Amino acid sequence: SYKKSLPLLNYITSGVTEGFHLVAGLSGAGKTTFCIYTYIIPFLEDGRKIILICNEQSKQEWWNMILTTILASKFNYFGITRKKFITGHFSDEQKEYIKKAVEWLKAQAGEIKFVKMFNYNLTETKMILKKYGKLGFDVVLYDTFKAETGDGNSTNPLWQTLLHSSKELFQTASKEGMRLIATVQIAQRFANQRYL
Repeated sequence: SYKKSLPLLNYITSGVTEGFHLVAGLSGAGKTTFCIYTYIIPFLEDGRKIILICNEQSKQEWWNMILTTILASKFNYFGITRKKFITGHFSDEQKEYIKKAVEWLKAQAGEIKFVKMFNYNLTETKMILKKYGKLGFDVVLYDTFKAETGDGNSTNPLWQTLLHSSKELFQTASKEGMRLIATVQIAQRFANQRYL
C-alpha cells in the first residue's frame, strides 16, 4: 500500500488492491515519478516483489529515476537530478548520497525485476504476468500501457482496443493475485478539457 507516502489516498482507496490501477496524464506530467514515489518505494518497504514492464525508457533511466526519488524522499536531498545522473562528474557529497540511496535500496526486503518490451503486444504482456506471478511477484508497473495497433486493419476505435486490452490484463493480473499499475499517456489535444 501507499500508506506511508500518501496516507489520505490510502485511507480513501483502502490501499492498492489486487487488480488494475491506471495512472493517466499528459506527456511529461510526472506519471512515472508519481508511480515510483507512490507505489514502488512503499512496496519495496513492504517486501513486495515488483516487475517493471517498460517500453519507453531503459533500465538505466529507471534506476536513475528510482535513486533520485529515494534521495529526495528518504534523505531530503535534492542535489542530484536525473540529468546529473546522465552527465556524471559527481562531487564527493553527491557520491556519498548516491551510496546512501543504493544502500537503502539494498536494505529493503522487496525486489525489482526490469522487463523491457519493444512493442505493445497483449499476448506477450499476459505471458510476462503469468511467468512472474508463478515466481511470486505480486506488483506490476506497466509503463507505458498503449493499445495494440496490430496491422492497422482494425475497424475498432483506439479507445475500444485500449478498453479490451485493459480488461484482459485485469483478468490475468487478478488470476495471478497481482496488483497491476499502468501508466497511460493522454493525448495533448485533451490538455485543456475538463472531461475526456
